[in-house]
Amino acid sequence: MRPKLFTPRNFLLALAAILTATGLFAWQRNGGKIALIDQIPSTAGKIVFVRDGDIYMSDGATGANTVALTKGGKGADAEPAWSANGETLTLTSDRSGVVRQLYIMNAVPGATVAVRTNSSTTKEQPEWGAEGDIYFLDGGRIAKLTPKTADTDAIFPTAEQKRKALADLFGAGGISRFAVSPDGKQFYAAVKQEQGEALIAFIPGESTVAAFGMGEKVLFRTTGTGELVAVICGGEPFAQPLGIMTPQTIQEMNANPAFTAPKLPQYSPSDTSVVLKINAQFVVEPLTPVPFLPNGLAISADGTRAAITSTNTEYPGVFVVPLDGSPKGGPVANIAASEPAFSPDGTRIAFVSGVDVYTTSTEPGAANVPLNLTKGQGKNTNPVWSPAKGK
Repeated sequence: MRPKLFTPRNFLLALAAILTATGLFAWQRNGGKIALIDQIPSTAGKIVFVRDGDIYMSDGATGANTVALTKGGKGADAEPAWSANGETLTLTSDRSGVVRQLYIMNAVPGATVAVRTNSSTTKEQPEWGAEGDIYFLDGGRIAKLTPKTADTDAIFPTAEQKRKALADLFGAGGISRFAVSPDGKQFYAAVKQEQGEALIAFIPGESTVAAFGMGEKVLFRTTGTGELVAVICGGEPFAQPLGIMTPQTIQEMNANPAFTAPKLPQYSPSDTSVVLKINAQFVVEPLTPVPFLPNGLAISADGTRAAITSTNTEYPGVFVVPLDGSPKGGPVANIAASEPAFSPDGTRIAFVSGVDVYTTSTEPGAANVPLNLTKGQGKNTNPVWSPAKGK
């Protein structure tokens, strides 16, 4: 007797095979996110932050609806950063061992926290690039991760650069913080020196490195138009950018083994700071002096304002600095503050004071009363607003 080709059982098996293949295709296109099962609600208006080693999320306007995203995991999670669509977070954690690695998770409670690196060097300060790549510090060097393939590429500096053209620049240490231009073509870094830090820019496509100043600390962020806003804390910018490595210096070095790249000048500590802008052509525009040493810097999404924070006993608080020539600047909070972050619409600034996360209006005025979002529940750090899209 000939077997029946079409039976209810065969139909269900065929349907399951089709759904499995379709689901796998969708999973690959979504970078590993399972469609229809792991749907992510809108995160517009949300803030993520770290509380006692776990990642939490709450409403940025009120602090309500607080949920733990990584509650109960081993180790300490830190440094959350949003993807451009507000659906995914990257973070660093030592949950897999002693060394901090890079992880990715969807922005929903209980989501899988997937490890994306596995090496002996510490991973720090992840941030998303425009093309969906993730940049981070890998043992004091800038690296890039492509999440869909898990490929990790070294960006700067290479071992050859440290051994030759940049030996003097990196003689005292590695990179302590970095920033990437929106097009991913220029990188900025604070390089540790014997005293203080040097602010440098690096263009991989041109093998160019330029130094812009030195301070006790240098803070910086890129704007959406590709400019860099920096604070030279306890120092000052150079009169003109100092070329550490260019194609010309590399050519001269290869032709003459005795040739050395320019050295940084001696650092002279100061109690004041300078806010400045650097455009894509490396033209420096000093904006304003600051009579204290800030500890944090944020830039509004439209690039028109900077926020700096301070725990200085004489000048504590959050201060707005106009970047477009507007006179509307000044203090927006008068309590010791750090880790500032602008809301996507530019109307609020989140910051840390003591063990709590606060927000305050971005309009300077004596009537500003910071809103405590976390109200003493644990030790809270690293506040980051979800992008305006929020899905």
